[in-house]
Amino acid sequence: MKPVPLYFIAGFLGAGKTTVLNSLLDSLDGRRAGLIINEFGAVGIDASRVQDASGEIFELNNGQIFCACLAAPLASSLIRLAERGPDLILAECSGLSKPSTLKDMVEGISKTSAGRIELAGLICIVDGPRYPVLSRTVQAIREQVAYAAAVVLNKTDLMSSEQIASTESLLRELRPDVPLLFASQGQIGLRDIEQALRGKPEIREPEQEYMGWGSSGRPKSYYLHSSEPVLQEALEGFLRRAAQKAFRIKGALPARKGGYFLVDCVDENLVCDHREGESPVLGLVIIVPGDGEVAEGFASLWKDETGTEVHLR
Repeated sequence: MKPVPLYFIAGFLGAGKTTVLNSLLDSLDGRRAGLIINEFGAVGIDASRVQDASGEIFELNNGQIFCACLAAPLASSLIRLAERGPDLILAECSGLSKPSTLKDMVEGISKTSAGRIELAGLICIVDGPRYPVLSRTVQAIREQVAYAAAVVLNKTDLMSSEQIASTESLLRELRPDVPLLFASQGQIGLRDIEQALRGKPEIREPEQEYMGWGSSGRPKSYYLHSSEPVLQEALEGFLRRAAQKAFRIKGALPARKGGYFLVDCVDENLVCDHREGESPVLGLVIIVPGDGEVAEGFASLWKDETGTEVHLR
């Protein structure tokens, strides 16, 4: 039986991985895809934003997918998906994924699955406007590019031609020969990825440079839950202040006027959209640098803006 090709979709927080994943699902051309969604926090948010192409999504939360702590759950999920007979498997990695262990992981998956699953490649989605700054300070970003079989420079619609050329040059310094694709608003097809890979990818050996999390330490993830409905103005006030201390804020919270607010916040880019009905998940996941703000700081910001208490864990 032909092995099921496995694609890892990596990229830092806010790079547009979920948007790219949905674009890939739109371009399956009749093929069936199994899905795995990995999130660093204890609560899964992104799975509710992915259009399911196979009838089932496996979630791996509370860690990054290449960590030994998730090796057994990942192997089990992959085998269960392979048994359903998909044409391929797409695994969206946490934005804080550290793929330097990819070689050992792939060997373990091949052995555990008796050869039923084969790595097609790790695709790294790069946030074009933010890469020049973040790549200097966040080790995980450089690591994701270093171990990618192909790189997608995303959000080119937000960049000038000079910025695109400059960012491409930075990527080429790290990976001179890696296939590089360009995407606007995360729109890219599976055929584009397949053509860029062309054959079995070489997997880079683990390197000492990428061991650990760098000077700021392991990032922290908080889960903010408020059962009390909130006003949009107050929520946006909290998000504007909290975003200055966080890598990423995302989730949903109940709205005072009914329905809920869908939140996605990266730097100054704030999305707080009102939706009718009930959200499948209520709460905000806040991811900060390892040496960043503590939970009590965000709780204090929340009280300042909303006048209510909130629980973070």
